[in-house]
Amino acid sequence: MADKLTFAGASIEISTTAAPTDLDELGFEGLSYTAIGGVGNLGDWSVTDNIISYNTLADDVVTKQKGVRDGGNPQLQCAYDSADAGQTAMIAAAKTSSSYAFKVTLSNGDVFYSRAVVGGGESLGGGGGLEDFILRPFSLGINQEPLRAATP
Repeated sequence: MADKLTFAGASIEISTTAAPTDLDELGFEGLSYTAIGGVGNLGDWSVTDNIISYNTLADDVVTKQKGVRDGGNPQLQCAYDSADAGQTAMIAAAKTSSSYAFKVTLSNGDVFYSRAVVGGGESLGGGGGLEDFILRPFSLGINQEPLRAATP
């Protein structure tokens, strides 16, 4: 059995321009990206389905259906680096209400794309103790289901 894949060796990049509408693979690939340095945690990029329900007088079991899908709100965590171009781009994106494209490359070469609004980045996280790393937390509001690029 093959070893299971971890996030070790993965990378994440942010588009250099806003991406206000849903994109297909060619649209994502046509953008320019800046690598985000010092990333220690990408957060959970899982899309979930909202389950809605309605009670009727005639039924003793709640009627349920799928509602809208939620792309999630992964928390991206970086080791603070004021000179990192990717972290600087994330801070600039957080100052807008625009969506940006993201490119996640796994260590096996698989690529995933998505779009998100960015929040945070100006605060310091990590605990503040003598042996705590200074961290820069960002919140991503995913608004397009992650797209796995076709393998070559």
